[in-house]
Amino acid sequence: MIEPELFDGIKLLVNLPEHNLYSGMQGAIVECYSDKAYEV
Repeated sequence: MIEPELFDGIKLLVNLPEHNLYSGMQGAIVECYSDKAYEV
C-alpha cells in the first residue's frame, strides 16, 4: 500500500456530517504525523 505524502491531493469517500464534511470534498495533506494521522 502506498503511504500518503505531504501535499498529496485527497477526496473524501464518506459523509461526516458531524464535522460538516461530505463525500466528494477535496483537499491536500498539509501535515503528516508519526501515528499515521494526517491534517488536511
